[in-house]
Amino acid sequence: MGKLPPLIEKLAEAIEKKGLKITFGLEQQGHIETIERILDEFGSNQYAWEKIGKEISWDSNTAAFHYIKYLRKEEK
Repeated sequence: MGKLPPLIEKLAEAIEKKGLKITFGLEQQGHIETIERILDEFGSNQYAWEKIGKEISWDSNTAAFHYIKYLRKEEK
């Protein structure tokens, strides 16, 4: 592993020894369907992104940023 704080390093090693994976990202965590459902219902506005953030337990601005990255990746 790289340079991580000692407690994080210990946790990462324990997870790795058990053969488990921690995944990050909207797609990896299965949030795309939830985001699109809320956007269809409320449109793309601050209220919708705050609702999305609460529902997926992400910061609303971070979720919006990563969703835009996801859309751009899908266009290619």
